Amino acid sequence: MRRFRIMSLNDNIPMLTALSNDLGYENMFAEQLQNLIQPGDVLIVLSGSGKSPNVIKAMEYARSQSAEVAALVGFGGGRAGELADIEVLVDSSDYGVIEDAHLIINHILVEYFRRRLADEDPWSV
Repeated sequence: MRRFRIMSLNDNIPMLTALSNDLGYENMFAEQLQNLIQPGDVLIVLSGSGKSPNVIKAMEYARSQSAEVAALVGFGGGRAGELADIEVLVDSSDYGVIEDAHLIINHILVEYFRRRLADEDPWSV
């Protein structure tokens, strides 16, 4: 069976707190990527404001390793929108609306990958 290398950088809470305490909150995602990201990978980030330093540093590191970056952002997109190869902007200043839209997009992505793994046409209904 084919597999995708998909992982969440915020699932391991003890790792996040250790990295944040030792290296700074702004480095907690970029530090993890140093062991994970490879050229040609795609980093998908979510940021309501597009200004989160931890997200920005992760994006910068991924790009320095020849990975592509997709950003799901809100408000005006912020720095994350500028750095992204693909920007999905929820043009709202309401965090609830932005987070709900990001959640819907996340569900669509999960279904897409699930169907790809099952060798189905991912866009047919």
